[in-house]
Amino acid sequence: MSAQSQTEPSGRDERKAPSGRKRRLVIVVGLIVLCAGAVAGAIYYWHSRFYESTDDAYIQGHPINVSARVSGNVMGVYVTDNQRVSQDTLLVEVDPSDYQIRVAKAQAAVQSSQADEEKAAADVEASRAEWTKQQQDWQRNEELARQGAVTEQTLEHSRAAARTAQANLKAAGRNLASVRGQTAERLAAADEARLELSYTKIHAPEAGYVTQKSVEAGVYVNVGQPLMAIVTDDMYVIANFKETQLTHMRPGQPATVTVDAYPGVVFQAHVDSIQAGTGATFSLFPPENATGSFVKIVQRVPVKIVFDEPADPSHRLVLGMSARPKVRVGGTDKQ
Repeated sequence: MSAQSQTEPSGRDERKAPSGRKRRLVIVVGLIVLCAGAVAGAIYYWHSRFYESTDDAYIQGHPINVSARVSGNVMGVYVTDNQRVSQDTLLVEVDPSDYQIRVAKAQAAVQSSQADEEKAAADVEASRAEWTKQQQDWQRNEELARQGAVTEQTLEHSRAAARTAQANLKAAGRNLASVRGQTAERLAAADEARLELSYTKIHAPEAGYVTQKSVEAGVYVNVGQPLMAIVTDDMYVIANFKETQLTHMRPGQPATVTVDAYPGVVFQAHVDSIQAGTGATFSLFPPENATGSFVKIVQRVPVKIVFDEPADPSHRLVLGMSARPKVRVGGTDKQ
């Protein structure tokens, strides 16, 4: 009996030992979870205090629409869809034949007007010389008439001749002015014809990528008809932040941008400007809240975020990409 009673407590002690270890393990795990939760809460508080971010953001840019400035048949299209082009690259050429003829006709008209102008100028000089001569004859005959050397009839004839010469001089001057005006008009017409001829060659206004190409060789294009668009390298982000996120947001604050296309790649940027109106205000059908029922909805305000450096060619950004900007709004406590 005594031996059995001595062995029983030792067995109970052995069973209690694993139970104690399990309790300590649970406590340790609980403390770890509690610490992790505290750290996560601190990070979340710190992040929510100093940063604002949104998923409602997209890459935007400045696509330039390229249109025909003269009408005619397209002789050649020298670019393809999504091709990278430099500034002044020849994109499209319209048949210049008609415009070359217009230039030739305009230049011939200018030459004719210039010849008429030279003749009119010579007529003015001749009329001025004649008027000078008749004026001198009149003055001389007036002196002779006072001396009785010429008759009154001769004097009157000299006076009439001088007045006629003066009238002819004025008429020649008016004709020269008219011819000069005609020459100026024809010079302007020639310049316009040369300008239209230059429009037959359509060049890239800026460097970028060809998109929305809708022209092919052989088709007829009209003035103003869209041919393609050039998407430039000037990219930025339009982020639609909630109005409650704008309390401490200001232009110039630093930001980072990530895009879904390049996980792990962070683009440095900054806030450029905040739109002076919510997105709903400038929509096609702005909300009308002057009704009997009203539900308050947190509005979103577009914020323009500009990249600090051009995008790496290996991480090309395109219009419409989804982005996630994060703006550092400072350490001021939010109200």
